Amino acid sequence: MGLRGEGRLHIPEPYKATKHYARSCQKLSVLNSSFNQYKQHISGLLSDNLSDDSKELLESVKGAIIETRKQLYKELTNSVSTTDVFRLLQTIPGVGPYTAASIIGEIQDMKRFTSAKALIAFAGLDPKIIQSGKKLNSTGRMTKRGSSYLRRSIFISANAARRCDAQFKELYDKKRAEGKTYTEANCVVARKLLKVARSVWLSDKDYHLPE
Repeated sequence: MGLRGEGRLHIPEPYKATKHYARSCQKLSVLNSSFNQYKQHISGLLSDNLSDDSKELLESVKGAIIETRKQLYKELTNSVSTTDVFRLLQTIPGVGPYTAASIIGEIQDMKRFTSAKALIAFAGLDPKIIQSGKKLNSTGRMTKRGSSYLRRSIFISANAARRCDAQFKELYDKKRAEGKTYTEANCVVARKLLKVARSVWLSDKDYHLPE
């Protein structure tokens, strides 16, 4: 089957539950945002005509989404709370408990990525390349292949990291000065953040600013 190019390599997942918890939390977060928009929309359309029972039902649905996410978040952090890598990743600026757990859940084993480039490609943060004749040029856009869950978590963390860490702030400001948009500059920071996460994970050492 391998010679025919069929099937795929089986990769053990020691943090399988963590991955599902993290993905569920992210999906519920998106659902909550969508539901809030829907709630505002229907309330605006019906205004005073919306019955008290309907208002109560909308509020209960919103509350259920929030409470479910809180419970899953608790189980997510509990699934990796005793691991060293969970603590190590949180020494990186912008990486909190959720992002650290999400990184662990999506990556499972950092040794499966033989280079930082491979990890960045897995997150879909590598630049899309187009070929024109004999030349290869970057479009400036991401390929968005691989794990969208990891990409979203890292992108949000990169935005926080560039606000509170000199290394990431300098990189972000440099790219903005070069004319990059917020999204493009933050993607560059996100790639740097992934490289740092890989280094911290494999070296088993806390993050520190380069001297």
